Amino acid sequence: MSEFKYRAKDRTGKIIAAVIQAQSEKEAIERICQAGQYPLSVDLVAGATGSTRAERPMSLMDMMNARKNVTDFTRQLANLLKSGIPILNALGIVIDQCESPYFRSVLQHVFGEIRDGKKFSEVLAKYPGLFDAFYISMVRVGEDNGTLPDVMARLIEYRRKYDEIRGKIKGALAYPALVACVGFATVLYIVTQVLPKFLTLIENTRMKLPPVTAGLLKVVTFLHTYFAVFAIGLGILYIALINLYRLPKSRLMIDRLLLRLPVCGRLILESEMVKFSRTLITSLESGLHILISLELACSVLSNRVLVAELERCVDDVRNGMSLGLRMKMAKVFPSMVAGMIAVGEESGRLTEMLGQIADDYEWRVNETIRAIMVLIEPAIILVLGAIVGFIVVALLLPLFQMDALAR
Repeated sequence: MSEFKYRAKDRTGKIIAAVIQAQSEKEAIERICQAGQYPLSVDLVAGATGSTRAERPMSLMDMMNARKNVTDFTRQLANLLKSGIPILNALGIVIDQCESPYFRSVLQHVFGEIRDGKKFSEVLAKYPGLFDAFYISMVRVGEDNGTLPDVMARLIEYRRKYDEIRGKIKGALAYPALVACVGFATVLYIVTQVLPKFLTLIENTRMKLPPVTAGLLKVVTFLHTYFAVFAIGLGILYIALINLYRLPKSRLMIDRLLLRLPVCGRLILESEMVKFSRTLITSLESGLHILISLELACSVLSNRVLVAELERCVDDVRNGMSLGLRMKMAKVFPSMVAGMIAVGEESGRLTEMLGQIADDYEWRVNETIRAIMVLIEPAIILVLGAIVGFIVVALLLPLFQMDALAR
């Protein structure tokens, strides 16, 4: 498959410049016309050949925007498929609208593979960094049942809800993190650049320094002399903690500790219950079996303690046990969640109960975020104030002492 660079007019007369993959120039022109555009020029890209994967490297910006790109792609494709447009034509339109060079190359490869007879879900599975197991399973169900437009619509609703929760949590932590970083940088600058000059003057008086001032002098001297070593040490510590968290046993222990934290632990549990409920609803409404739906729910949860318990629940449900009863026995899941699932199983209204759980815990997440905002901002201000106050006291005490001696 070759790559062609083309310029074309759309229905509104707007000039579009993009790249398209095709076996020949004639096929490229046909595909451009199928997308509802009038080709002005079509040229073969020098040295361009087909590939089984996207050849453009994934930049840091691509990684940061990966989720947004997939969400936009899902929304556009869902709308086009709902309008009755065939998937190849729909993909061609989405490719033309894609702004990310890397993601466009991915979609061009997907287009070529589907045109060559491969299944949509099979091609998407080649990009696990973009499309997770849940996404692939939903697409596969839609293909097998002939309900791909409906499945894509459910996927976009699921991602909208999920992104809404993630956005609220990130938004709640962004301001305190910014204040903490600016405050820390300011204090570090004062300690390493400003204080050494003042403390040198005080030290030159050769008077006996108060313990507070002497301690601050040692800290400032250490940071001023070994700042590079200190910064490298912090970097090594950060990398070590990241690698430690990646180890299964260490991550399990850390995740268990996180769940026990007073406020943050509650936020983690509540947000995980929202993800669990939404995933289960989307899976069941798409026609997946309860066991497969539970396995997909395991794949979207982040906390390894909850994942481990849910995997045990799946094994017991496979052996005939009630999901609600097994979750109640696990202890780590909220009793209300287990109880409502048990009621849903008995009444045959499981998806309805899961919807109520998701709505309730979304409200709880919002309330917990507000509580965190109320607590964390004053805490940061108090910590920074205590540090600045300690520095001021350490500087003023020698001056008071000198004044007393002068009298």
